[in-house]
Amino acid sequence: MRSARRITVTEFLLLFLAAAAVLPLRAADQEAVVNFDRDIRPLFSDSCFACHGPDREARKARLRLDDSKTALKKVIVPYKPEKSPLIERLVTLDEDDRMPPADSNRPRLSAAEVELVRRWIRQGAKFDEHWSYRTPTRPKVESLPGSGRDHPVDRFVHARLIAKGMEPAGRADPRNLVRRLYFDLLGLPPSPAEVQRFSSDPSDEAFAALVDRLLESPRYGERMAVHWLDLVRYADTCGIHSDNPISMSPFRDYVISSFNSNKPFDRFTLEQLAGDLLPGADEDLSLRVASGYNRLNMMTTEGGAQDKEYLAKYAADRVRTTSAVWLGATLGCAECHDHKFDPYTTRDFYSFAAYFSDLKEKGYYPGAESTGDWGPRVTVPAPGMAARLEAIAARSAELQGVLEKGTPRSRAARPEWERSVRETADRWTPLKVGGVSAMKGTELEVREDGSFLAKGANPGTDTYVVTIDSGFDQLTGVRLEVLPHPSLPGNGPGRAGNGNFVLSEIIARLETAGAEPELLRFSGARASWEQTSHGQLTPYGKWNALSAIDLDAKGSDPGWAILPQAGKSNSAFFKLKKPLGKAVRSQRLVIELQQRHKNKGHTLGRFRLSGTTGKDPLGDPGSIPGEILELVRVEPGSRSTAQSARLDAYYSSIAAELAGQRKELKVLGEEKKSIEGGAPTSLVSVSVKPREMRILPRGNWLDDSGEVVHPGTPGFLGDSASEKTGRTRVALARWLTRKDNPLVSRVFVNRAWRLLMGGGIVKTLDDFGSQGGVPSHPELLDWLALEFVENGWDVKKLLRTILVSETYKRSSMVRADYQEADPGNRLLWRQGRRRLEAEFVRDNALSVAGLLTLRTGGISVRPYQPEGYWAHLNFPKRSYKPDKGEDLYRRGVYMHWQRTFLHPSLLAFDAPTREECTAERVVSNTPQQALVLLNDPIFVEAARVFSERIQRQGGKDFSSRLRFAFGLALQREPAAAETKIFESLFDRHLGLYRTDPGAARALVATGDWPVADKLPPAEHAAWTSVTRVILNLHEALVRY
Repeated sequence: MRSARRITVTEFLLLFLAAAAVLPLRAADQEAVVNFDRDIRPLFSDSCFACHGPDREARKARLRLDDSKTALKKVIVPYKPEKSPLIERLVTLDEDDRMPPADSNRPRLSAAEVELVRRWIRQGAKFDEHWSYRTPTRPKVESLPGSGRDHPVDRFVHARLIAKGMEPAGRADPRNLVRRLYFDLLGLPPSPAEVQRFSSDPSDEAFAALVDRLLESPRYGERMAVHWLDLVRYADTCGIHSDNPISMSPFRDYVISSFNSNKPFDRFTLEQLAGDLLPGADEDLSLRVASGYNRLNMMTTEGGAQDKEYLAKYAADRVRTTSAVWLGATLGCAECHDHKFDPYTTRDFYSFAAYFSDLKEKGYYPGAESTGDWGPRVTVPAPGMAARLEAIAARSAELQGVLEKGTPRSRAARPEWERSVRETADRWTPLKVGGVSAMKGTELEVREDGSFLAKGANPGTDTYVVTIDSGFDQLTGVRLEVLPHPSLPGNGPGRAGNGNFVLSEIIARLETAGAEPELLRFSGARASWEQTSHGQLTPYGKWNALSAIDLDAKGSDPGWAILPQAGKSNSAFFKLKKPLGKAVRSQRLVIELQQRHKNKGHTLGRFRLSGTTGKDPLGDPGSIPGEILELVRVEPGSRSTAQSARLDAYYSSIAAELAGQRKELKVLGEEKKSIEGGAPTSLVSVSVKPREMRILPRGNWLDDSGEVVHPGTPGFLGDSASEKTGRTRVALARWLTRKDNPLVSRVFVNRAWRLLMGGGIVKTLDDFGSQGGVPSHPELLDWLALEFVENGWDVKKLLRTILVSETYKRSSMVRADYQEADPGNRLLWRQGRRRLEAEFVRDNALSVAGLLTLRTGGISVRPYQPEGYWAHLNFPKRSYKPDKGEDLYRRGVYMHWQRTFLHPSLLAFDAPTREECTAERVVSNTPQQALVLLNDPIFVEAARVFSERIQRQGGKDFSSRLRFAFGLALQREPAAAETKIFESLFDRHLGLYRTDPGAARALVATGDWPVADKLPPAEHAAWTSVTRVILNLHEALVRY
């Protein structure tokens, strides 16, 4: 037997040292470092922070577990879990002491989670500031020897995979890579030729060139805008109550244009939050349109709504939205109490809201459903019309200057005109009023100029009775002047809210003592201005003076009104059928001014009565306003500057010598009105004196006991007061995009990553707080965030950085063992898959069919929609009328967005209503989606036009046509099994349609696109069945 070899002392020492080196490594492996931010904070946030977190009012036992102060003092002994009361309270069997309590509705920690807390305490219980509130620091980009991965993105990702013993998936095949890139950047499929071109040269250089080309496509901005419009809750309706239309399409076009022009994100932020406050905003219409972001909140026209209540709602909405969009924060949770999970306080909430307290707005917009008056707005002409409007404005200003200064001929004719007017003025003299009263109690104050001013409560309707005791000998006509006054709504002359009135009837009678009153009839009437009917049924077509003397003979009594001349003087002239004779002492003239319009409040505010003995009270000289007649009486040298200016303006409006200039000005005005009438308007921000902002206890808008606050940012993130612009919306935008802001760049980068990779580095796109996710690759997130900021907030450069990485180019194929270990693909071992968004499902079908209209911008379009879908939209009732022509086939981003009745196809594919900010759309898989694709008229129409394209361009036999169809829709050839299935489908449906030609003709006539009448209906319909299935394939709807 062979004897065992002896170990020398030297060998023993070497073995001992090697064992000593291995043991600590194994212990470290067993006791991996526990990170508070990554491992412990999420547990405490879910189970403990509700009672032991940031919310002071809800905090119990004066214990906080979100920071170290009280936690280490009361319940945690670093390095000694066995002596830490926290562990005892987590595991005790005594229900009275167990945490969290059973009635707290918070989840209790599992045994594994308790053990994780033990390990954390055993390692020293180190607390860290929440990861997202720390300013990003540039991480070191470690090289990976021999990996061949030089791109920083790939280095960060691959380092984690190596640590987990995993290998990344290989590169996607050229076809899938091109389709992926097209859908990610354009939201549209590539052409077969584009796929073939890249397949012949799938090099990194060719791919980078393709990325650059697509980033310059106008379709890129349309694709990127969809995500941003979700965030800022863009819609075409007000949302609340009757969900009436608002006009905001220019804002949507601004967003598209901003992405296409690669506007730096900090500038994009500034323009939306404060475009109206920036230098040049008066000249640059786009800045004011951008400020419409602040007006995208839902609004109401509901009767009985309280202004104060809804202003509070709008303020809260802006806080929720702005904090979510830029900060990834749930600041809205601090409206009623301090945030339960994050360091946001109620003061932070209302201080943030105060930034928007300068906006000119109302809580309640009565009548906006019919007038469209939702507050400040601008008209936005099409780009080609803007130059013409500028030319019109310049020429109009030139003409207006001529009218103001006059011409030599008009100035020479002026003295004679004034002389003739003075003669006219002498014919109209104020009637000598002996008394005035109002049947329903209106107080009528006599003014020094002989006019009467209504004061006190407005009874709604009234009749003013004016008695003239003398001075009406030989009277042939009566003039009623309606005059403005600053005490009246809109300066009058009426008492309605808009300054209008309605004179229903003017009645005159001659009263003689001891005799029956004699009714005096009028034979004619005219006025200096008569309101048009605006679509209301009036027997005269106008609210004219004639209807005030007909004693309601036509069965309807609109009366005389003067909109839009509120705030101006006007006159009505009434001719007596027979002139009065010489008055006797016992006679008096009584004039009644009846105001009984059904819309209460339309009564006269200030008026004056005059009489004439002239032969023609209705003649042209009589149309001169009383105000002008009085001014002409004043000698030129005695007129004030204001009097001279008023008289000059009137003369220029009637002088025959200036008729040519007036006519041209009128034509230009009509052209301007026509251009602007066809142009959309857009709600904008207008800054006024800020409203007082208080903390509302428990969010109660009726409670004014809270402290007054001023604009400010969340205290723990740093204040914006140091900004040179002060505490304005400009200051807020500057603070958000400061380099040391820890959130904004991370939040945007994370959403961009999700757009290109199928999921965010932080899973929760809208919550970077304690209840949100933690970064799967924190160093990568910080590196991208810093690159983004240091490259001037360049969005296209950020996207390109990600797109050219190997991480982006990987296959999305699933590997079973990796899928089990990392089902959410958080380690990024493969690319993500996702279904196309609702708008792009539609765009894809229209593009494949060749129907898609690629016109950019304009008013939102209305595609086909089920009849009666709007049946429950009330106040007012509405009917839906789809557009015609190319507007039916425009991209989904331009579709009309009805918040409470969103288009069914958008709803089916999970588009949000945009009542609130949406950072990530829900993705569902329901039978309704297949039904939409098979039955929505736009998809059926796309399928039948697609089938026409196949029959005309795809060859003669079935196989070649199917290959053509697959090439257009999927950019590949069908497999043999697929060909067999589709051929069977085609043959079966061809037989069905040949036996029912009516059904075939009905199918191929779906939609407004002209029917290809030269194609056999049965074959056309059978191919339509094939294309309907192709467009419904999972592969056609998913970006791999």
